[in-house]
Amino acid sequence: MARLAGKVAIITGGGGGIGRATVERFAAEGAAVVVAELDEPSGAAAAQAAIELGARATFLRLDAGDEASWRAVIAQTLATYGALHIVVNNAAQRTPLTIDDTSLEAWRANQRVTAQGVFLGTKLGAEAMHAGGAIVNVASIAAFVGLPESFAYSAAKGSVRALSRSAAVHYAREKRGVRVNVVAPGSTRTDAVRQQLVRLAAARSLTADALAEEMLRGVPLGRMAEPREIADAIVFLASDEASYITGAELLVDGGLTAV
Repeated sequence: MARLAGKVAIITGGGGGIGRATVERFAAEGAAVVVAELDEPSGAAAAQAAIELGARATFLRLDAGDEASWRAVIAQTLATYGALHIVVNNAAQRTPLTIDDTSLEAWRANQRVTAQGVFLGTKLGAEAMHAGGAIVNVASIAAFVGLPESFAYSAAKGSVRALSRSAAVHYAREKRGVRVNVVAPGSTRTDAVRQQLVRLAAARSLTADALAEEMLRGVPLGRMAEPREIADAIVFLASDEASYITGAELLVDGGLTAV
C-alpha cells in the first residue's frame, strides 16, 4: 500500500522547488493533495502534475500570511475531500540582506510569510484535523547557523523551530493526535536558490557558480540537495512510519551542521 493512501494533505508553496517535489511525492504515495500557492500558474501546474500521477489534486490560491486566506483554503479542502490529515508548511519569503541593510518593512515581510504563515498553518490546520494528523514545518539550516546575508529569513526560520516544538508538546499533552515536526533543508537545487546565488554573487563580484562552489566546501557530501531528497524526508515525517515522532527536527543538509 502507498504510504499516504487515504490521506488528505495541504502543501503550501507547492508550485515550485521543494514544494513541487513534495506535491509529486505525496501524489505518488497515494495522498489527495491541495496545492496551496500564491502564484496561480505554478500552483495549477503542480496540481495537474499530481493528477497525472494518479492522485486527486486541487490548486487553491493561498496567501500564507493571511488568516482569512488560510480559513478559506481549509474550508474548501474539507468541502472537497471531507477531511484533513496533513499540512506541510513550506511557503517562505527570503530577502538576502544583512542586518545593516534590513528595513523594518523587509523584516516584517519575511516574518509575515515565513513565520506567521507557519503559525497559521499549524494552528488552523490542527483545528481541522478532527481525527488527528501530522504537520511538517519546513525550516532551514539558516535557523541553525549564522548566515549574515539572510538575517530576517534566518530569524523567521528560527521562529518556525521554536513554535513547532511548543505546538508538538501542546497537542501531545492535549491528546489531540496531532504530531508536529520540522524538516530543515540545507542548500537545495531550486530556482529560488539559484536566483539568490546570482544576487549574492553579484554583490561580491563573483559568478553564481563560483559562489556555489565556495558554499559547498563546508558540506561534507559536497553537493546541493535535490528537491526530491527534501520531499522524501517530509513524506517520512508525514506518514504513519513516524507515528512516535513529534517535536523533532530532521536536518537534511549533507552533513553541514555536523562539522
